[in-house]
Amino acid sequence: MSLVLLVCGDDRRLSYAEELRAQRLLVHTVSRPEDTWEALTMVTPDVAVVAADCTGVEPDVIAFIEALRCGLDDATSIILISRQARFADREPLRRAGLDLLLLNAPQPSEVAYEVKRALILRRSGRRLPWNGPAPNVRAVSAATARDRAS
Repeated sequence: MSLVLLVCGDDRRLSYAEELRAQRLLVHTVSRPEDTWEALTMVTPDVAVVAADCTGVEPDVIAFIEALRCGLDDATSIILISRQARFADREPLRRAGLDLLLLNAPQPSEVAYEVKRALILRRSGRRLPWNGPAPNVRAVSAATARDRAS
């Protein structure tokens, strides 16, 4: 049976956990991000779901995602649920190791759908593809051209 780590400190935790369990998934919930580290000593999640309530993604959320990525294997997807994430926050989240950003308090069934997608990809050693904006390709191309010229 697949295990989902759910980091969520509000009432949505119950509805998300209930839906995931209805899909025959094991769910380990923690209500505070700092409790995640102890949980990771006891369980090895196949998918991590983090719910962050903020008007913009605060630096501590980005740092948490980065630390969480370091504590998970390469095939474990990280899904962030946020009521709102500024466009400017999305690239730092991607660089920190986030795989999927779900906005506007998705329904539990939507979260379960994405978790199932992550589990299917995990079987072949892959994670969910990033759903935010693509990195600035022009900036990367310009830097590559400068490197080649020197």
